[in-house]
Amino acid sequence: MPLEKIKTHDNNRAIWRLLTTDDGHLLIEERDMNDRSVHYSLISFKTGNYVLSNYIPDEKYWVGVEAIHNGLIYFHGFVKPDMPMHRGITAFDVKSGKVVWKNDNLSYLFILNNKVYCYSMKFESKEFYVLDAFTGEVTANLGNNYTEVNQLKAEAEILSYQTDMNFPYTPGTSGNDEAESNAAHYLSLADPGGVSEYILTGNYFFCASNYPSAHGYNTEFYAISRKKGKVILRERINKDIRGIALDNFFTKSEYLFLLKEKKCVEIIKFTAD
Repeated sequence: MPLEKIKTHDNNRAIWRLLTTDDGHLLIEERDMNDRSVHYSLISFKTGNYVLSNYIPDEKYWVGVEAIHNGLIYFHGFVKPDMPMHRGITAFDVKSGKVVWKNDNLSYLFILNNKVYCYSMKFESKEFYVLDAFTGEVTANLGNNYTEVNQLKAEAEILSYQTDMNFPYTPGTSGNDEAESNAAHYLSLADPGGVSEYILTGNYFFCASNYPSAHGYNTEFYAISRKKGKVILRERINKDIRGIALDNFFTKSEYLFLLKEKKCVEIIKFTAD
């Protein structure tokens, strides 16, 4: 089967953020605007099984995720509600379902070699610290050595970059003439006639197109087999939304992640047909 649906996750809550890991997991952050709560689920996108389901942190709403590393989710709080500045680090162990350490005073920067680099905000500068990623113990004080911290941060970004991920382009933005030519051909097969975004893989062309509707816009998703030269999947993923929707899907390795109505995510495995 060239397209195999692995999982449909739908709790009828607004999906706020999706994060993938190199060990094959998808972290889903959902927010319920009625009771102002945030919920986290972690799914193996290879099996479709939940590793974590509907976890609500002690702080029900003013919380977010910094990173996932070696089975730990690192949450952050905020300096003040409705303010963007992060403060506090909470390390949550997915396997045990428990918080393993917490630091309310420091703010997360990045993780490298099982060390969490973080800082404390001073009057005119930052003071940098290094914590053990598994225990939260302070192992070093780097003072205000911005040069060293920036070098380490650059290294961490390179190591954490997931090279097998692809995000959609809108036509004319890929910077690749051959890809643009192919995209134009496959868009004509889908005949979307709307504002589109696409991902071109070796075997498939995935696109989502926005059409005007009676009450706003509808978004149609298409999967086209490049070998067969025809549409093999078509789904309406948004109905009567207020504006044009982009960033409706992405791929990692051989998996497609499709967002529907901003409240449901489907995990689909695609193989050569």
